Amino acid sequence: MGGEIVAGVVYSKAGNRVTLLATSVFPAFRGKGIAARLLSGVLDKLRAQGETATITCPFAAEFVSTHPEYADVLDSAVPRNGTARREH
Repeated sequence: MGGEIVAGVVYSKAGNRVTLLATSVFPAFRGKGIAARLLSGVLDKLRAQGETATITCPFAAEFVSTHPEYADVLDSAVPRNGTARREH
């Protein structure tokens, strides 16, 4: 944001599947929709590259459940794991 890093997504990659592990926004920037914009960008990029996502991050899981337009990006074999802790 203005050249400053204010948020990030922790992920791992295996083949063409990316696991979204955690989404984090620095406290001073929370509540401004930054995490949602970040996840939209990540999911749009995965879709464009023909990759899929598995989600363990609770915020990302909540985001995709309220944005069904990203359902096609989720890995149908392992779309999400509800056991993750909330980290953002």
